[in-house]
Amino acid sequence: IGRLTGAILSVIPSWIDETIDKAEGMFANIGNDATKLNKELDDHLQRIKGIIGKASKVLDEAQDHLKHTRAMVAKNQTLLGEPMTRQMESTIDDVSRPLAEIQADVAFAVSEVQKVEDAIEKEASKELAKVLQYVKAATKVIDSFRPENILLRLEKLTDDALYGDLIKVM
Repeated sequence: IGRLTGAILSVIPSWIDETIDKAEGMFANIGNDATKLNKELDDHLQRIKGIIGKASKVLDEAQDHLKHTRAMVAKNQTLLGEPMTRQMESTIDDVSRPLAEIQADVAFAVSEVQKVEDAIEKEASKELAKVLQYVKAATKVIDSFRPENILLRLEKLTDDALYGDLIKVM
């Protein structure tokens, strides 16, 4: 076993620990970068949702003002007269139509952002978990090449070889 230990350790360079430490650091950075990317993407989506929310609020207020204006025109129809009432209602309609189209676009944007957010939450979390799992597995594999870990495994092999038969006999 001594010769086997010497032979195995002779093929492992003395700088292997430093290289393994660097590789583990790179793997950790990959996991950190994936986590950071996920957070940045979420932050951007939250900002977009905030902008869309503000736009929706402004459009809702504009529609409320138009409803109120329409009610005021109807209430004061006798005072305004038929031609002026029709003209004001026509103007309100002309303003309401594009606002309704914009509101539909905003509602669609809200829906699409929510779909993206749901997909990212579902898929990105899975992918992040996979990346972190691969990082952990790669770190474990590389760590097994550290000289101290090789020595521990050889020692266990020796103990199993020496005492395994003895335990079977007992």
